[in-house]
Amino acid sequence: MTETSHLKRLSELNSNTGIHFLTPAAQPGNHCPLYTAMRFAGGVDGLSTLLVGTPECSTYSRKNVARDSAGNGTLHWSYVLDSNDVVFGCHDGLIDAIIEMDKAGARAILVAVTCVPELVGEDVGAILRETKGRVSAKLAHVMLGNFKCIDTASGSWKSLEAMVDFMEPEAKQPDLINMLGDDDGQATLPQALEKRGFRPRFIGQGASLGEYEAAPGAALNIIVSTSAVQMAGRMKKEFGTPYVDMCGLYAPEDLRGAYAEIGEILGIELQDEFDAKQAILLQEDMREKLAGKTFILPSMRGGAGLALTAYLTELGMVPLLLDLSDFSAQDKKWAARITQKGVDPPVCHMINGEADSQVLAGFAPNFLLSAQRRGGRHGGQGGGSRHHGGQGGGNGRQGGSGGGSSADGMNGFPGYERTVSLLKYLENAAARPAEPRQPGGRRR
Repeated sequence: MTETSHLKRLSELNSNTGIHFLTPAAQPGNHCPLYTAMRFAGGVDGLSTLLVGTPECSTYSRKNVARDSAGNGTLHWSYVLDSNDVVFGCHDGLIDAIIEMDKAGARAILVAVTCVPELVGEDVGAILRETKGRVSAKLAHVMLGNFKCIDTASGSWKSLEAMVDFMEPEAKQPDLINMLGDDDGQATLPQALEKRGFRPRFIGQGASLGEYEAAPGAALNIIVSTSAVQMAGRMKKEFGTPYVDMCGLYAPEDLRGAYAEIGEILGIELQDEFDAKQAILLQEDMREKLAGKTFILPSMRGGAGLALTAYLTELGMVPLLLDLSDFSAQDKKWAARITQKGVDPPVCHMINGEADSQVLAGFAPNFLLSAQRRGGRHGGQGGGSRHHGGQGGGNGRQGGSGGGSSADGMNGFPGYERTVSLLKYLENAAARPAEPRQPGGRRR
């Protein structure tokens, strides 16, 4: 298809820079990581922020953080650059701003660095190291240059990684476990750990500064959100906290290995707490029904989408197009699992729904899968997924009906239950009659 001739194949991808927009009219343009970073920071009780950037950035960020409230030690201030700062740097002014925030009662300050100071090479890390001896507030910074990315996902994982700078060395508590991601009251894994006498503690959107500070005291980190992978890596390096990454695991054999690893670290047997039989039987049944079926997943980002695509590929399905915005070192293992099956789809970034839908119609996939995220606390973490409910066309089946929601099956809490929900979702979608082809759709 000429509409995709400008795209790279998955095997050619080495970094984010190889991901191109599916259609040239990319409106409303690149989403800024400042959005997710400030939304995250505004939800951490006790954390203050200092945005360093242009007036536009300051105005934008104010919509995503709480109002200043010096009474509880939480401030959200901006350092607005002028022409002098851009030409000669903001070293002295930034130090003065941090000192002023410290005097006003800020306990911990996350400095959010936007495009202009990053473009001109302002060394904010060095400025913070110089300032630490002059203030009592804890300091950390996050680099949010929008020119380095094409979506908001990096704002989440970079902010979480920066939170490690606020953490304190803690004596390990053998019964305390960090679940790195958002809470799910119905998830079986934390329930099973509680049954064994452990204390699962969720560290994600809505956790307090104090919970982040004390996080190194846990005996184990279990990653249940893709945006927490880098944070877990830093915690292992700096505090020796082991971690088990469950985010991208759908295959029962992969989940069995993760449960075994958790049990080994904690000195318990976990396998008897979970029933894998339903997932295994349903997987084998669906493997026959899905073999050779084509699909497009236009609504997940980064490792989350690649991991799910890898699992569907291993079930015998064929991805026609990948919608990605991030491609990190952690994502390469999922890319390898896809290409090892002899599958090498083109990779793109979808942002213009109306124009993109016309291209998707030309692929005519058997399944155009939806990955709409659930509401509530889950909206602020994860892989930055979105819902393209209006896209489709071709003769593909919109997979949004019954048998477990798309969010449970794709973005739900990791475990056998998520795999079962996903497979039931696909089973119901496969049973639906094919939707009529839209006029003007072009086959590949």
